[in-house]
Amino acid sequence: MCVAADSAGRLRYMGHGLGKGRGDMKKRNPAVDYAMIVAGTFLIGFAIKNIYDPVSMVTGGVSGVAIIAKELWSVPLWLTNTVLNIPLFAAGFFFCGWRFIKRTLFATVMLSVSLYVPVSYTHLRAHETTLH
Repeated sequence: MCVAADSAGRLRYMGHGLGKGRGDMKKRNPAVDYAMIVAGTFLIGFAIKNIYDPVSMVTGGVSGVAIIAKELWSVPLWLTNTVLNIPLFAAGFFFCGWRFIKRTLFATVMLSVSLYVPVSYTHLRAHETTLH
């Protein structure tokens, strides 16, 4: 990530620092990007709820703090994830602007939704536990 100060002294995001910026990448349909974001965040949410959380493993970042908060104070994962991301997005908006954070905001909302949805691996496999 490349951040530089503009003429007024404000910090601005200047690109990822690789290649020539987004101009050297093939343009994709935004609907495909958002569909991939939804699929990825639901996979991550499923893993956090069904792998990390049940065995009290902690991931990095906000999701890890959410798991710790759930263990200590029984706060839902989705709520902690949402609340802790608010100041991060405020800082992102201040430093990088709306254009930079809109997909990240969408992904964060989708992750919070996936952490809220009460589907777990044990519910999906419930039919396999009956004796035949």
